[in-house]
Amino acid sequence: MNSNIEYWIRIFIAVIFLWNILVLLASILYRGYKLADQTPFDKTKLVFDENWVSGWSRKNWFTRIGGAGKCLKVSVNNEEVYIRPFYPLQFGFIPEIFDLEHRIPKENVISIEQSSDLFGKETTEITYTNEVGQSRNFDLYLNNENEFTSLFSKTNSNAG
Repeated sequence: MNSNIEYWIRIFIAVIFLWNILVLLASILYRGYKLADQTPFDKTKLVFDENWVSGWSRKNWFTRIGGAGKCLKVSVNNEEVYIRPFYPLQFGFIPEIFDLEHRIPKENVISIEQSSDLFGKETTEITYTNEVGQSRNFDLYLNNENEFTSLFSKTNSNAG
């Protein structure tokens, strides 16, 4: 009886291990396919770059509770804002599930405002329109929030 339980435990562990390998491979293939038709982000003209940023998407309740804690990279060049998770967290469909990867053309940024989370901690809220014209929001805990905000106050004052 005891060896029968050990056998099924080993089968269970093997199935979980294989499932994780399959999900990892599928996510690597998906990211390769997804990034193949995108133009690379131009890092030579960076005007802002910050690592170890926390944040979350306001797409739905699930993305709000499943944000990223100190594992996002926020980069801004002359054309766009690029928010993405660090290398190992790009796999396993984590950016797709929690809506953590965004390439936002600067002309699509509607506003950058100071906001606060549920506990009163200050966040920087980006409001923008996505590629299909929907208004979207993303909150970030930036260390250099004034520097980030100043990049867009110049853009917004020229537009108005």
